[in-house]
This record gives sequence, structure tokens and C-alpha cells, in this order.
Amino acid sequence: MSIYSVFYEKLPLCIEELLPSRKGQSITFLNPYYIELLKDKVSLYEQFDYICSDGMVPIMLNNIWGKSKSVRISFDMTSLAKRVFDYCQKSKQSIFFLGSSQDSIDKFVKVIKTNYNTLNIAGWHHGYIKNEIDSVIDCILKSGAEVVVVGMGAPLQDEFVIYLRKKGFVGNIYTCGGFFHQTTEKINYYPKWVDTWNLRTFYRLIHERYVLKRVLKYYPRFIISYSLFLKRGLK
Repeated sequence: MSIYSVFYEKLPLCIEELLPSRKGQSITFLNPYYIELLKDKVSLYEQFDYICSDGMVPIMLNNIWGKSKSVRISFDMTSLAKRVFDYCQKSKQSIFFLGSSQDSIDKFVKVIKTNYNTLNIAGWHHGYIKNEIDSVIDCILKSGAEVVVVGMGAPLQDEFVIYLRKKGFVGNIYTCGGFFHQTTEKINYYPKWVDTWNLRTFYRLIHERYVLKRVLKYYPRFIISYSLFLKRGLK
């Protein structure tokens, strides 16, 4: 099975499938850059319940080739993050945040507490845990968290999710990429007009220069390979 097959098969039909009301799910997000970069990680991504399209390009290609499925879903405040936080606050489910630097995760939690003052935050920890993975997992399990959000970049965050699951965590786990770092100053990283007009990628191209290199190098390759996969009937 190819990475394209796994990606397409595990796309959610709608965002509601991903909320913490459905227990025990492992959910991650891939964009064309990571799909191309991680082609040899098929066995890793087969272990996830859902893989969301973090960007519009795969969804547009699905539609163009008559294989319509899913919508763009990212773990940020324009998409799933807001729905998860709203749900956890309303249902009183506790949440643990893991990722980024100590300074960034501290600032992120402060922003979240300001905007979600009754959200039950079970704990948080920076993402530089190479030599303390098991102790961090023990901390998460002892915290009583029902939801865990992991932002360490792919494939590290995805490998951690699967390991955490194997160690006995039974709640929902979401990866979030650079969400913590993007949310250190304010709750909404994207201006409202950027989200309204679906200009998030262009906004990042301007404000995060490394994104341009990724787009130029990997997106054309993805568009060709994924289009051939769709044209061949998902084979």
C-alpha cells in the first residue's frame, strides 16, 4: 500500500468524526510536503484512525478527478482546534499539551487560559523529550488527561502518538504541528480576511519563508503523483 492510499483511505468525511465525543481516536494531519517526504512511513500512518488534509490541494485534486472526499481540516483555530477546545470546555474533558519549546508552550497555555478560562488543562510539557519519553508518558497518564495534543513536527509527533497509545492511553490524541508556536501571542494566527478568502497558504508564504521552499520543491511532485494515483482508481 502506498502513502497515497493510506492518506486517501483515512481522510475523514466530516469534522464531526474527529471530536472527543468519539473516544480513543488517533488523529494526525498531512500536507503535500509531508506526504512526499514520508513515503517510507506507510506502516506508521496505517496505525492512525484518521489522517486529515492539512491544506486545500489534496481536496481540490480529489474533486478534479471525481474522487471527492473530505474537506480541509487543520489543527488550528480556523478549523479543528477550536472545535476540540469548545467541546472539552463544555464537556469538562481534561486536556494535555505536549510540544514546542518551554517558553513557547508556556506562552501558548497562557493564551489558551485567557480565551478558555474554564478549560480543564491537565498539564503541559515542552517537546524536546528525546531522553525522557517514558517519563513524559508516565506524566501524561498520571495527569488524568482525556485528550492529548502533540506538536513536535512529523514524523516525531506521529511516532509519539502511536507509542503513547501502546503505553495505554485510551483518550483522543491529536497532532498539531506548529500550532503551539503560532499561538504564543494571540488566539488567532490568521487574520479573519485571510481565513475568509482561504488565503492561509499565501499568508504563510509571506510570514514563514521556509514554506515557499517546501511548496516549490515538493508540491509539483505531489500534484503529479497523487493525480496519477487518483486517475488509476486509487491504486
